[in-house]
Amino acid sequence: MVPQGNVGTFVLYFLFKFVLFIGAAILAVIVTCLTCCIAVIPYLGTVILLPIFVFFRCYSLYFMQQFGPPWIFFDLGYTCPVCGYDLRGSLEQAQCPECGTPIIDDPLGDAPLI
Repeated sequence: MVPQGNVGTFVLYFLFKFVLFIGAAILAVIVTCLTCCIAVIPYLGTVILLPIFVFFRCYSLYFMQQFGPPWIFFDLGYTCPVCGYDLRGSLEQAQCPECGTPIIDDPLGDAPLI
Protein backbone atom coordinates (compact mmCIF):
# COMPACT_ATOMS: atom_id res chain seq x y z
CA MET A 1 0.00 0.00 0.00
CA VAL A 2 1.57 3.27 -1.16
CA PRO A 3 0.65 6.32 0.98
CA GLN A 4 -1.38 8.85 -1.04
CA GLY A 5 0.62 11.25 -3.23
CA ASN A 6 3.93 9.44 -2.83
CA VAL A 7 4.13 7.37 -6.00
CA GLY A 8 7.13 9.35 -7.28
CA THR A 9 8.92 8.86 -3.98
CA PHE A 10 8.44 5.10 -4.23
CA VAL A 11 9.65 5.02 -7.84
CA LEU A 12 12.84 6.83 -6.79
CA TYR A 13 13.17 4.49 -3.80
CA PHE A 14 13.06 1.39 -6.02
CA LEU A 15 15.49 2.90 -8.53
CA PHE A 16 17.92 3.78 -5.75
CA LYS A 17 17.50 0.34 -4.20
CA PHE A 18 18.37 -1.20 -7.59
CA VAL A 19 21.54 0.93 -7.76
CA LEU A 20 22.43 -0.11 -4.19
CA PHE A 21 21.86 -3.75 -5.12
CA ILE A 22 24.29 -3.45 -8.03
CA GLY A 23 26.86 -1.84 -5.70
CA ALA A 24 26.35 -4.58 -3.10
CA ALA A 25 26.77 -7.27 -5.76
CA ILE A 26 30.05 -5.72 -6.90
CA LEU A 27 31.18 -5.48 -3.26
CA ALA A 28 30.24 -9.14 -2.66
CA VAL A 29 32.30 -10.23 -5.68
CA ILE A 30 35.28 -8.19 -4.48
CA VAL A 31 35.01 -9.65 -0.96
CA THR A 32 34.75 -13.15 -2.43
CA CYS A 33 37.91 -12.61 -4.48
CA LEU A 34 39.84 -11.04 -1.60
CA THR A 35 39.00 -13.94 0.73
CA CYS A 36 40.14 -16.53 -1.83
CA CYS A 37 36.54 -17.73 -2.32
CA ILE A 38 35.98 -18.41 1.40
CA ALA A 39 32.96 -16.10 1.19
CA VAL A 40 31.32 -18.65 -1.13
CA ILE A 41 31.05 -21.22 1.69
CA PRO A 42 27.42 -20.81 2.83
CA TYR A 43 27.85 -20.15 6.56
CA LEU A 44 31.08 -18.18 6.31
CA GLY A 45 29.80 -16.12 3.40
CA THR A 46 26.72 -15.18 5.36
CA VAL A 47 28.80 -14.08 8.34
CA ILE A 48 31.28 -12.13 6.20
CA LEU A 49 28.55 -10.38 4.19
CA LEU A 50 26.17 -9.89 7.15
CA PRO A 51 26.48 -6.07 7.20
CA ILE A 52 25.20 -5.93 3.62
CA PHE A 53 22.24 -8.19 4.43
CA VAL A 54 21.33 -6.19 7.52
CA PHE A 55 21.57 -2.91 5.62
CA PHE A 56 19.13 -4.06 2.95
CA ARG A 57 16.75 -5.46 5.58
CA CYS A 58 16.67 -2.19 7.54
CA TYR A 59 16.79 0.24 4.60
CA SER A 60 13.14 -0.35 3.69
CA LEU A 61 12.00 0.13 7.27
CA TYR A 62 13.90 3.39 7.63
CA PHE A 63 12.43 4.57 4.32
CA MET A 64 8.88 3.89 5.51
CA GLN A 65 9.40 5.87 8.73
CA GLN A 66 9.22 9.13 6.79
CA PHE A 67 5.48 8.61 6.27
CA GLY A 68 4.54 9.31 9.88
CA PRO A 69 3.80 7.68 13.23
CA PRO A 70 1.93 4.60 11.94
CA TRP A 71 5.11 3.60 10.09
CA ILE A 72 7.67 4.01 12.91
CA PHE A 73 9.59 0.76 13.39
CA PHE A 74 12.66 1.99 15.30
CA ASP A 75 12.23 4.06 18.45
CA LEU A 76 14.91 6.72 18.44
CA GLY A 77 14.91 7.15 22.20
CA TYR A 78 12.83 8.17 25.14
CA THR A 79 11.13 11.52 24.69
CA CYS A 80 8.79 13.44 26.92
CA PRO A 81 5.29 13.34 25.38
CA VAL A 82 4.57 16.87 26.63
CA CYS A 83 7.63 18.83 25.41
CA GLY A 84 9.55 16.29 23.28
CA TYR A 85 12.73 16.52 25.39
CA ASP A 86 15.12 13.59 24.95
CA LEU A 87 15.06 11.70 28.27
CA ARG A 88 18.02 9.37 27.65
CA GLY A 89 20.37 9.75 30.58
CA SER A 90 17.68 11.50 32.63
CA LEU A 91 15.66 8.47 33.69
CA GLU A 92 17.12 8.42 37.19
CA GLN A 93 15.32 11.72 37.82
CA ALA A 94 11.67 11.77 38.88
CA GLN A 95 10.59 14.35 36.31
CA CYS A 96 11.41 15.74 32.88
CA PRO A 97 14.24 18.32 33.22
CA GLU A 98 12.64 20.55 30.57
CA CYS A 99 8.96 20.81 31.57
CA GLY A 100 8.72 19.02 34.93
CA THR A 101 6.36 16.22 33.82
CA PRO A 102 6.67 13.25 36.23
CA ILE A 103 8.49 10.20 34.85
CA ILE A 104 7.46 6.75 36.06
CA ASP A 105 9.84 3.94 35.04
CA ASP A 106 8.40 0.89 33.31
CA PRO A 107 8.61 -2.19 35.58
CA LEU A 108 10.26 -4.13 32.73
CA GLY A 109 12.70 -1.30 32.03
CA ASP A 110 11.58 -0.87 28.43
CA ALA A 111 10.23 2.66 28.36
CA PRO A 112 9.35 5.48 30.72
CA LEU A 113 5.70 5.85 31.59
CA ILE A 114 4.59 9.44 31.89
